[in-house]
Amino acid sequence: MNDQKMLTRAFAVFSFLFSLVIYTMTMAPTVSFWDCGEFIACSYRLAVPHPPGAPLYLLVGRVFTLIPDFLIEDIAKRVNLISVLSSAFTILFLHLTIVHLIREYLKETDGFFRYVPHVSATIGALCFAFSHSFWFNAVEAEVYAPSMLFTSLSVWLIFKWSEISEEAGNEKYLLLIAYLVGLAIGVHLLNILTLPMIFMIIYYKRFEINATSFFLLVLVGGAITGFVYEMVVLIPEAIEIFDFGGLLVILLISLMILGFAIRNGHKVLSIALTCILLITVGYSSYMMIYIRSGLDPNIDENDPETVEAFISYLKREQYGEHHLSRTKQWKDSPNGNNYSSAFEFFWKYQVYEMYVRYFLWNFGGIEDTQDFSRERKRADPWQLWWLPLIIGMLGISHHFQRDWKHGLAIFALFFMTGLAIIIYLNQP
Repeated sequence: MNDQKMLTRAFAVFSFLFSLVIYTMTMAPTVSFWDCGEFIACSYRLAVPHPPGAPLYLLVGRVFTLIPDFLIEDIAKRVNLISVLSSAFTILFLHLTIVHLIREYLKETDGFFRYVPHVSATIGALCFAFSHSFWFNAVEAEVYAPSMLFTSLSVWLIFKWSEISEEAGNEKYLLLIAYLVGLAIGVHLLNILTLPMIFMIIYYKRFEINATSFFLLVLVGGAITGFVYEMVVLIPEAIEIFDFGGLLVILLISLMILGFAIRNGHKVLSIALTCILLITVGYSSYMMIYIRSGLDPNIDENDPETVEAFISYLKREQYGEHHLSRTKQWKDSPNGNNYSSAFEFFWKYQVYEMYVRYFLWNFGGIEDTQDFSRERKRADPWQLWWLPLIIGMLGISHHFQRDWKHGLAIFALFFMTGLAIIIYLNQP
């Protein structure tokens, strides 16, 4: 093992263990507020939570509830441990990703420079580890921590693929990512938002960069991302249309096409079809919701034991209609009276209140006040003297100057998991 690999592993393990210890020390000792109690109860009973469910989380949660009493007595605390472990591993993969990104442009490896990627990755990973939102979710029973683990693992894997993209067998990383995306759907849909960034890394390695090819990337990547998102509902709808027998025939035909593609050397087609198959296999955890609802558990929200009810459950129809019109959303919103126009509602409420404010919580600070009203939640960057924001902006600028390709890919991930989802949700 060379010296650089030893340094990488040593610093990464430090980031992991340091985060794990702090998260364990600050973990909620029992049930927390909001959805935590629901997820804990549903994990213990393998019940059906609010739409669209989180079947893989519940299955893992059920395993954690079986931890012996002499180790952890409180059942809620056992389920809280999922978030602790998930968050610590997220920091591990974030650390490794930062090391990779720095090594992409830092060619000096002697003397002081051999430590730069590792020290920088440790600082960056731990800054994220103890940011407000991430730390908050790391110590209670919620789906966001394991969802972030899937996201960080997928991002790290695509960079690992980029390192060996010209070697035989590199496809295994892409296939693993596809399977993880399918599994992640059973926790939270957030992981799907990593796909545009993943497509960009593949694009850099496989295509000539020009305006036409980049336009095709946006078009095809957007279509695939939308298709994977819609798969959550499309598969149950296919069952409703074709019944299980018809769906089995479709599956057999798909496998025959896949076999034909592999035998005849159609590499791209075979990889694409295998990825779709693996996403579907990962997504199959959702059968748990359908099966358990049929057994009428104590908690059985929306009772999705029929195909029709299951589709309604996945579509989240109980939450009402999703307006694309910002004017209509502004007029119908309980917060609408506070704003004079649809644009002001969009900019001051949807963008600032529901995104920028929370972003500043993490990289600026929260107003220090004993007032527990809504005003307490205002961001106050002077709490940290604006330093995280300033250092972050300098880092973004430096990354784009030294390696604009990966800088753009990371920015795409940042945009998709932030402002893009805010614009799409059109929150009331």
